[in-house]
This record gives sequence, structure tokens and C-alpha cells, in this order.
Amino acid sequence: MFSLFSSPSYFDQELGELKRSRGMWRGQIGLMGQQYPLILSGTRKSPESDAISTAKLALHNYPHWCRTIERALFEHYEPYAEVLASEETGSASQLKINRAADIWAYVEIEYVAVYYLANELATEIAYRTDWDEEHTVAARFQDGEFNELCGSVLRP
Repeated sequence: MFSLFSSPSYFDQELGELKRSRGMWRGQIGLMGQQYPLILSGTRKSPESDAISTAKLALHNYPHWCRTIERALFEHYEPYAEVLASEETGSASQLKINRAADIWAYVEIEYVAVYYLANELATEIAYRTDWDEEHTVAARFQDGEFNELCGSVLRP
């Protein structure tokens, strides 16, 4: 009975199998040798072709985007640095990042999403950070260019 309302899976040569769940197409994307959740917009029948193309852009451009992302993440970290330095106990007080290139040891990708924000297709690469455990932050790209670092996002 429920198969009447379910969408068939979709296969892309580069992105692999995508399945529709909770209104989005979901799969995996390989970035820097690791697999992460991938979330794409689309219809019940298939992911949007522009979303697939944009996800492939992220797949190929991520290594080039990393310098921009690390600078944005480091700027996000800096206000926390003073608070962390003043803490006297706990592992967070031991966190000291001196330069943007060192940020990668303290962040982990949570997911990559390609969906519409303000009527424009955007790529959102979301990170968990060691300095801000309450929020997931995301680097957002539109048309392959960095747009912003959002300080608090929810997985679509």
C-alpha cells in the first residue's frame, strides 16, 4: 500500500544511489576521501537536474573551496577563543587554534545539501565544531562562489 506513495531510487554515475526521504533526495558524497550525507532538492520522481549538477560542482570544487572555508571557520572561532581561554577546566579550555589552516583538526562535516534558499539554488556544507558544540555551522555557496558562513543551521 505505501509503495504507491514512495519514490523509486535514482542513480547517478558520480553521486551513486539517491533515495527520497522526508521531501528530499538523500545519498552520500565523497569529499577528501570521506563519505558524507548528501541532501538534494527535487520532485517525487527525481532530484532536480540543477541540484545534481550543483552537487557535482561541490564534489569537484571542494578542495579549491577549502581555503575560503577555513578562513570563514577561523573567523567564526575567534570570538570563542577568548571565552575558551578564560575557562579553567574542561577539554574545551585546551582548544587553541592559532591560524586558519589549523582549523580542520577541530571540525567535521555533518552533511552537504543542495537546495533552494531565497529562490536560488545553494550548496550548504555543514560542520560540527569543537568550539561551538551547540550549533552546526555551514559554508554556503551559490553559483560556485562562497556566499556566507551561517552560524546555525538545521539539516533539511
